[in-house]
Amino acid sequence: MTEQRVELPEAAKPRRRTELDAIRLLVVLGLVFFHSALVFDARDDYYVKNPETTDVTTILAGLGVVWAMPMLFPISGLGAWYSLGRRGPRAFTKERLVRLGVPLVFATLVLMPLPQWLRQKSADPGYDESYWRFLPQFFDVHLDLGGFPFVTQGEYFETGHLWFVVLLLTFSLFLAALVRFAPRKRVRRLGDWFGSVLRRRGGSLLPGIPIVVVSAFVGLEESFAGWSRWAYLLFFLYGFVLANDDRFRSAMRRDAILAAVIGGATFP
Repeated sequence: MTEQRVELPEAAKPRRRTELDAIRLLVVLGLVFFHSALVFDARDDYYVKNPETTDVTTILAGLGVVWAMPMLFPISGLGAWYSLGRRGPRAFTKERLVRLGVPLVFATLVLMPLPQWLRQKSADPGYDESYWRFLPQFFDVHLDLGGFPFVTQGEYFETGHLWFVVLLLTFSLFLAALVRFAPRKRVRRLGDWFGSVLRRRGGSLLPGIPIVVVSAFVGLEESFAGWSRWAYLLFFLYGFVLANDDRFRSAMRRDAILAAVIGGATFP
């Protein structure tokens, strides 16, 4: 049985999107300064702390990160569209497991215990446990499906800064299954309906409603840069859809001023 692939319209054939590369570069470089600033932050429970802290970093770093991560997920979703179109769901799944899963496992086993050990030493000057004796405590874990996709839990265990990779891998596998098994007629019918909505002024703001609902009823998660993990799933899927049809980009350009005004008025 031949695997079906995503059908790329001629206008959506892969081409380098330099503006997205610039946004990704800006966010990644910004995260370096963000995490460095947390060393001086008075509120965040960071791995190491400067003896003198300030509340200023909470305002500046929080303002930056609350915009940064929602930009990375749509870019990742857009890239997933082109990758699925070239490879098909099965090869795409294999590629993501190798590209994201292998580094995730390696970093969790080799790199992540060290920051947690440093946190214990920083929080308690009398802490004298060696790193090698701390390791078994870090990997003393249990499964907790309620925290999906972060199902591995423990007193000291954490994925740390790799939470983005955990979510991206999970979303990618979900998307591959969706593309493989979703009824194509219903998906096409939904796309046509959404396209008709986008013709109206302000139609591009409609995808914001599910994010508002998720944020209000599911809640926000400070550990994940202030957004719910399920809000990130929506951002990721929006990026995938955005790559699929130029109507979305045209509607966004048309409604840009309206979106900026509403965003500025409602931003806390």
